[in-house]
Amino acid sequence: MKNLYDLDSIEKNSNDVSLIPVVSSGDLSGIGLISLIKYLEKNRDKKVILFTNKAFFDDLCCVMGSEVNIPLFDSTRGFGIVDLDSDFGIEVLGQPDERVGRFSYQCFVESLKFVEEKNYKFYLTLPINKYLISKSIDKKFLGHTAFLEERYSKDVSMNFFDGFYLLNLLSHHIPLKEVSEKITFERLNLSLQSIIYLANILDIKPLRIAISGLNPHAGEDGSIGNEEELIIKPFIEYARSSYSYAEIFGPLAPDSIYFNLKNLDVRCVISLYHDQFLSIMKAFSFPRIIEINTGLPFLRCTLAHGVGYSIAKNPQSVDEGAIKLVFDFYEKFTNFANIT
Repeated sequence: MKNLYDLDSIEKNSNDVSLIPVVSSGDLSGIGLISLIKYLEKNRDKKVILFTNKAFFDDLCCVMGSEVNIPLFDSTRGFGIVDLDSDFGIEVLGQPDERVGRFSYQCFVESLKFVEEKNYKFYLTLPINKYLISKSIDKKFLGHTAFLEERYSKDVSMNFFDGFYLLNLLSHHIPLKEVSEKITFERLNLSLQSIIYLANILDIKPLRIAISGLNPHAGEDGSIGNEEELIIKPFIEYARSSYSYAEIFGPLAPDSIYFNLKNLDVRCVISLYHDQFLSIMKAFSFPRIIEINTGLPFLRCTLAHGVGYSIAKNPQSVDEGAIKLVFDFYEKFTNFANIT
């Protein structure tokens, strides 16, 4: 099996590849852009290429009492706002409609085209309302990750980070009844490669990785399901010999995995379906969680807290902790890219 995240084969940084974050402003009725402005207010040295409506951005800064001033983008400057037309203003804060859905989709596709054409390596998509987009643009639109999976490959990996735990989801947005058929050697290996790659960027040491079981009590030696005995345990034996620089534990019983992680001093987790460990992470760390996609020609991040319409009219209540995690990760990524 090909190792898509082999540290020896990572593309070397070069002068013609920019690492400046490209940002799609997402749903302007929500809190994504607010959190970005709050972060930039405290970190004036940070540069971004932001796809949004500049008039909306400036008006939002004014409402927030922020002195952040991002100029229009030009190639010689290398950063700034790529100004896109919109037919609404800040009256849409907390009150989304189809115009907002269409604009968020436009920001996404235009920024993605820019990333692809200019070979940028770090892409931040602020939260969108996929239902608004599916209603106003494309009935088949299922969100950023599904769109990128279809555009590039089926090997896009979904990972989450809360500043301490790094989580990989082996399966994504699928019904629970379909999860067991996704548990294969190949998919487990892709998840393992992804989490090792990100753990190296984040400098998580020692490199200890836990793999969750699927069934209650991790199957109890096959008495409650056989996925652990037939697939997961043999894969762990394979992985221990193939990735000798990592300690790999499992399959751990899902109902007690959090306590086992603490006892084993493990920060990296592979869970087998969407809510299995992510629910625990959100219970402890929400809203300060980010999603990271690997397996793409670039690293793509977003904020796991969603659009947050209910607090958008009160910017002071918005927690910018997730956006700080993105930029902290970005700094580690740039350092990593420069030394590999």
